[in-house]
Amino acid sequence: MKKFLSLLLAAAMLCALLVVCGSKNDDSNGDYKPFVEVQGVSDDTILVGNTAATTGAYATVGVPFNAGMEAAFKAYNDAGGFQGKSIVLKHYDDGFDGAQGMTYTKQLVETDKVFAIVGHFGTNTVGATLDYLKEKGVPMVYAATGIDDLYQEGAKGNDAVIYSVQPIYSAEGRVLLARAVAHKADGMGLGGTKVGVIATTDDAGAGLLAGVKRENEDLKAQLTVQEVEASATDFSAAVNVLKNAGCDVVIACMNQNPLATLMNTMRDVNYNVNVAPLMLTLLPLPWAPLWTAVPSPTAVWFIAPPGWM
Repeated sequence: MKKFLSLLLAAAMLCALLVVCGSKNDDSNGDYKPFVEVQGVSDDTILVGNTAATTGAYATVGVPFNAGMEAAFKAYNDAGGFQGKSIVLKHYDDGFDGAQGMTYTKQLVETDKVFAIVGHFGTNTVGATLDYLKEKGVPMVYAATGIDDLYQEGAKGNDAVIYSVQPIYSAEGRVLLARAVAHKADGMGLGGTKVGVIATTDDAGAGLLAGVKRENEDLKAQLTVQEVEASATDFSAAVNVLKNAGCDVVIACMNQNPLATLMNTMRDVNYNVNVAPLMLTLLPLPWAPLWTAVPSPTAVWFIAPPGWM
């Protein structure tokens, strides 16, 4: 953990140091041009910030997410910090609202003057603030989402201040389908012969579904796809379509809360097959509402984490 944090913060610090080079060149070279040279760094502290949902439906993710960062920063600081500087986290609760997240992100950058956004949280806020952070040239280390806008192969200039870390949804969708149909003898395969896909219509679901469909251009698997609203409280119609089609693996293209709805619905209609979800749904506390969905001990049903977990 210490080495991981050191590498992330060193990379973010490098972005700030690039100001010296960027100020000497023109835009044709893809220069890094922040709105200030360096901010949030003093003789003894490095101020970083995030805006995450610590109340509301996604508090089960945001609270442990921030607590984990605080614990890691404390351990890192107790061991001497970054070149003798302690990391201090400034946090605002955006309730998983993109507009509120944008307001707080601007406050972190322009008023609190953080050095970097660390642990940028959620599809809504990350999607709303990405262009702003690039414009300002403020480093962002780890986005707790996988929206396609985070994919930036060969990024230059201010685009290069974004370090997304976790898988991009469209890429993850491809991996989920490949795993769903791989032979069980391979160790990670689920051995699906008919694959059902339930995708929410938000950015997370759409990105994952696009990846599944792209991978199926090569795999030619037998797919049954259903789309649902993320805010729905019951997915019975979609789940019964997959059940009646005989799908023996279900790919869940959705975030944590809709996944809990899906699991409850599958329990209620006695649909007991393997479920392959995205990585984010496997954060510790979001599992709490899923335990209520587990069928009887004799049911052949379990949630299969992605291979990189």
